[in-house]
Amino acid sequence: MANDPGALRERQCDKFNGDRYEWLRVLERYLPYLLLIVALLVLHLHMDLTTGDTADFAEQLSKRTVLEYIEFRYFEWTSRILSELVLIFIIHSPVIWTIVDIGAWVLLYWSIIRLARSFGAEREASWLALTLILCYPFATMSEAGWIPTTVSYVFPVSCGLYVLVYVLTLCFEDEESNGPSLKWYQLALLVCATLFGSNAEQVACMLWIVLSVAIFYRWRHHRPVQVLVILWILVSLECLFVVTCPGNDARSAIEEARLWPDQQHFNPPVSFSELGILGKLFVGFTAMADGYWYGYFAGYCLLPGLLALILCCSACTERKGVWIGLAVATGALMLGVPLLRMIPSVPWPWYMSRLLVQPMYDGSLTRYAVAALQAFSWASILAQVYLAVSETSRTKAVFAAVLFGVCIITRIIMGFSPTVFASGYRTNFILDMACVMFAALLLSRLPKRSPARIVCVIAICLCALYAFTHAMQNLTLWA
Repeated sequence: MANDPGALRERQCDKFNGDRYEWLRVLERYLPYLLLIVALLVLHLHMDLTTGDTADFAEQLSKRTVLEYIEFRYFEWTSRILSELVLIFIIHSPVIWTIVDIGAWVLLYWSIIRLARSFGAEREASWLALTLILCYPFATMSEAGWIPTTVSYVFPVSCGLYVLVYVLTLCFEDEESNGPSLKWYQLALLVCATLFGSNAEQVACMLWIVLSVAIFYRWRHHRPVQVLVILWILVSLECLFVVTCPGNDARSAIEEARLWPDQQHFNPPVSFSELGILGKLFVGFTAMADGYWYGYFAGYCLLPGLLALILCCSACTERKGVWIGLAVATGALMLGVPLLRMIPSVPWPWYMSRLLVQPMYDGSLTRYAVAALQAFSWASILAQVYLAVSETSRTKAVFAAVLFGVCIITRIIMGFSPTVFASGYRTNFILDMACVMFAALLLSRLPKRSPARIVCVIAICLCALYAFTHAMQNLTLWA
């Protein structure tokens, strides 16, 4: 009956349970973003915004007009015209910068989640990605001053990953569809993000390669490529702009005279021009790998080590035979070296001492042996990422390998700049965020409540606690 009290109570109970489920779903979806914003607010409230190059950029508009500044930087220093235009205006308003910077981190986090899910991540990836981001040594973004560094690195990388979300969604869609339809404002956002992001050399390299692979893939499958071609043309123009900018050559000459020979890293001293192409690639790779094993000014970044640990647990869980030994060796190197260096005054055997002390760039056997172990570790991680993703889709595995490999390449090419050491750890930022994405992806796919997953989650939480606590103790470098 319509007025049956029992039926009425049942409908009310169903409505209550439905409303409660809806609230839980909304809370689960948006709570990670809220927690990230809170953590970023805590960090921003403790930043010293007066250090590094801040004062120099703050006074530029009092010396020159905007057009004069553009001409000066283009011919004498850099091709990063778009990011520096934003910088010289936003640097006068720390409040606006704080809002935009937090927004850039949130966009970065959203893009990482979307990319992970496009590769097959489970729902828990959002929480895992949040914890992994907190493992990042945030103090590195103060190496040249908070505002200059974040505008030059966080902003472009967040734009670049936002573009990749659309590119990979287009490539992983159902074969029968023609792709997600774009409204005019979505296309405008993509164009703006592409232009601003690829104004940074590393992001331009990443986008150009991934877009080229995506266009070739869709063309081979007889699917529309118009939007991808538009984005590829924009990135190609940015790359051409970077290559032909006279300011980049002028800066390299000035920095070479100022920074080389590098007494701290080279023994005996070697001039930058004498390195040659292979020498610069070697320096670029080892400088990148050394940063993860031996640390930079802000301490250690354990994100690649955590990714190696997750790959090791994944291999052991799925019993991949020879891959287990490879994964264990990689995890032991990538996570073991920085952790063992944190243990003071231990009388290690001679071979361990050689491994745990950062070698000089002196052509010694130790330097080449350590470099060989580092190359083995990164090649192993790349191969294991491909293997892990290929279990669901070979196409996705190819794109995963390309994306992760490109992120490594973008750091290696820093060896062609005489500022390879002076630029600091922040040049690893793209690779760090790739490690966050793939670690969240692969960990979310481990069996729930399995010992392997529990071990990885505990390790990530401990690393996040270490990184955040260490950052708060020395948040602004050289203040």
